[in-house]
Amino acid sequence: SASPTTVPPATVAPTTTTTSLPPGFVAFTDATDLFAVAVPGGWTQVNPSTATGQQQLQQLLNASGAAESALATTKFFAETPTAVNGYHANVAVTVEAVPGGSESLLPDIVSGFEQGTKGEGVTITSSSTGTMLGHAAWHANATISAVVKGRHIVEAAEFHLLIANNNLYSLTFTGTSPDFATIISTFTLLSPN
Repeated sequence: SASPTTVPPATVAPTTTTTSLPPGFVAFTDATDLFAVAVPGGWTQVNPSTATGQQQLQQLLNASGAAESALATTKFFAETPTAVNGYHANVAVTVEAVPGGSESLLPDIVSGFEQGTKGEGVTITSSSTGTMLGHAAWHANATISAVVKGRHIVEAAEFHLLIANNNLYSLTFTGTSPDFATIISTFTLLSPN
């Protein structure tokens, strides 16, 4: 299992939100991609903006059965310290530029996402559109079927997509953790300077 990554102070800073963190949670702020999120202090956090973080992320994504394409856009990844049935529940935040940043592009992005996941062992069991942090958003529950470390696993997953700051933000929760609801409540968008 990878050890927690220490990230440079210029990359990770205290969140600037007015709400306090849940007890025992640690904040991660990405000033470049304009988001902040917090996870329990005991979770392994990876900051992929460093070379060491890229290597650790590659190892963790391989161990979790994630698609290779996730490496390029993953800006934050964290996993539980303890595996359940050989699998660590995890959260990933990916960020991709959306030229023009129009929220009206969300239906087309969702359609592409749904088509792209069909060959990846993802079965979407329910989905809905709405808002998240005041922006158009899409939420889906799913199951993911993958081979991890030579074993076939089926895990629950949640996807949250929203467009803001000329970016598509995707929060993916894989596995099962009682902390997922709290983690998503800590996700915030930062204002561009």
